[in-house]
Amino acid sequence: MKWPNTKRAEKEGILHVEEVVNRHGSIFRKVHQEEDIGIDGFIEFVASDHSEGLLLAVQVKSGKSYERKDRFAITADRQHLDYWTRFMLPVIIIAYSPSRQLACWKAVADSNSTTIEIPFSHIFDEISMSTSLRNLALTRRDESLLYDAANSIMSDDADQRHRGILLLSQHPKSRVTRLVVQLAGALALDNDPRIVRVAVGVVGFAIAQNKWESFYGRVDHDVHFFARRTCFRFNERHVRQMLFSIDDGDFGPRSVGEALMDCLAKPTASNRQESQPGVD
Repeated sequence: MKWPNTKRAEKEGILHVEEVVNRHGSIFRKVHQEEDIGIDGFIEFVASDHSEGLLLAVQVKSGKSYERKDRFAITADRQHLDYWTRFMLPVIIIAYSPSRQLACWKAVADSNSTTIEIPFSHIFDEISMSTSLRNLALTRRDESLLYDAANSIMSDDADQRHRGILLLSQHPKSRVTRLVVQLAGALALDNDPRIVRVAVGVVGFAIAQNKWESFYGRVDHDVHFFARRTCFRFNERHVRQMLFSIDDGDFGPRSVGEALMDCLAKPTASNRQESQPGVD
């Protein structure tokens, strides 16, 4: 199995960002690759061992192809630019050079072109985390964005629903609440696999957080039991949708989810008999 240099460079970039954020004392929450359609992770700012409720969305670009003489140059298509500028949190691009071991950043909102240029002097480090980046996160601290996220879950547009539940699942003010668990329970039946995966993660985290109480601190046991009751109400349709969405398809020619759906769609000898009129 090949492991291209581009994949290695991408991994190095993510690890460097995670290391800087960790040294700052804050948290970097990676987005699962299957849910990554333009956001690689979220930075959650921590001060004096407490979350500040401040978030930034991050897209990481890593590799020599982005390097110029004194800057990084990243070309983005209009679709990605529109996605980033409409996102409910400020989005920053972090460019990383493995050879220079240098990371630099720029807010997407500051770019008016499909070519995003980031000077080498705009370094992503603990100092910028404490100053410019924290101030950028403060500009969107208004918790009305959480209402907008919840509202977007009711949209007919799958991308909006995905952005909504993704933000609610990451924000420290909302990720372990009964409201978000309730919304996630409803989204477990969504037709979009990305949304189902995030929704299942929300409910699962709310149930399992008490196992990591030493790491997360105080656990809301009321939310824990609410999430368990939500799972008790799941029926066969929920189970089908979750299996179909979560299964990554690496178990053979077809995924387990697809095989299960085929099985359920084909009538067996017993249920064919039950479906015939006049049969007791």
